[in-house]
Amino acid sequence: MAEFKSTLLNNSYSAVTLIAQDNDEPTLTIDSNLRKITVPQQLYNIGVAGDHLCEEIFFECPRYFDGNDLSEHDCVVRYINAGKEYGEFNVTNMTVNDDSLLFGWKIDNYVTRYSGVINFTVQFNTVLDGIKYQWQTTPAQLNILAGLNIEQTITDKDDVLFRTLSNQINNLQTSVEQLKTQILMIDSLKSQVDKLSADVKYLQENVVYTLDE
Repeated sequence: MAEFKSTLLNNSYSAVTLIAQDNDEPTLTIDSNLRKITVPQQLYNIGVAGDHLCEEIFFECPRYFDGNDLSEHDCVVRYINAGKEYGEFNVTNMTVNDDSLLFGWKIDNYVTRYSGVINFTVQFNTVLDGIKYQWQTTPAQLNILAGLNIEQTITDKDDVLFRTLSNQINNLQTSVEQLKTQILMIDSLKSQVDKLSADVKYLQENVVYTLDE
C-alpha cells in the first residue's frame, strides 16, 4: 500500500490513526473512471449482526477526477442495510497523498442491524457559492453474517415456566370440556322437565276424571 501523509481536511488535520492501519489488511479500491469499488474477498463478510464499531474498513481512491481535487469535497458513505433501511457515514478524517486518498468507514450497529447483504456507495459532494458538486461510485456490496438470536433462545428456567404454563392450559381445557358436558346434561334435564310439565298441563286441560261411587 502506498505511503500516505497527513494534510488538512475540512479545516482540521486528518487523524494520525489512519496511517497506523494494519498493513496486512487490504483496502477497498475505487476506480474513478469506472466508478467501481473493488471489495477484497476476505472483507466481503464484514461482520456479524449486532457488531458495533469493532471493524473499520479503508478505501483507497484517486485524488483527482477530471482535474477536480476530491479531497476538497465532503466524503460520505451511503448505504442500505440488509433490512432495506438507509443510512450514511460522514468521513471526517482523511489521509491525502499527492495522487491518492485514504479514508475509513467505521461499521456501526445500524449497518449490522440485520444479517444479509448491504449495498453502499461512496460520494464526494459540496455546495460552494450556490453550485453543487457531486461525484459518486456505483453500488458495491458487503455481507453481514447471522449471529446468535438470544431473545429467541429458551433457557432451562424458561423451559420450566413454559411446561408449567402448558400444564395449566391443559388443565383449564379439561375443566372447560367437563363444564360443557355438565351444561349439556343440564340442558337435557331441563328439556325433560319441560316435556313433563307440558304433559301434565295437557292432562289437566283435556282429560275428564270420573269418580266411582
